[in-house]
Amino acid sequence: MSDESKSSNTTKLNKPKIFIVAQPLENGEYLGQALAEDGTGLASHLCSKKLWVRHDMGINSRWKHEFYDAHYPNGYELVDLTDIEPNGFGLEHEYLAALEINHANMREDEE
Repeated sequence: MSDESKSSNTTKLNKPKIFIVAQPLENGEYLGQALAEDGTGLASHLCSKKLWVRHDMGINSRWKHEFYDAHYPNGYELVDLTDIEPNGFGLEHEYLAALEINHANMREDEE
């Protein structure tokens, strides 16, 4: 399988989604995070500027794809949510569902 078909943002054949978000930090930097739709945190990276999140999290580069490929070896869709505001529309509800699964799994691990 080619790298393009594995992680293409344009090929939407019901492949599992990996959501890429940019969390602003108090010091002006951004924490890029990748969250699989099943709630698994896959990767993160501290970025000096928001514009670097897309590159450093693999949206427009091959960075971090080894983590994405390991989790979804049959392919995935990267979903760029780096410019989505907290109450935006579109795929954000799917990201929030994945985030809730992640939090539920963390609570279970603590018990």
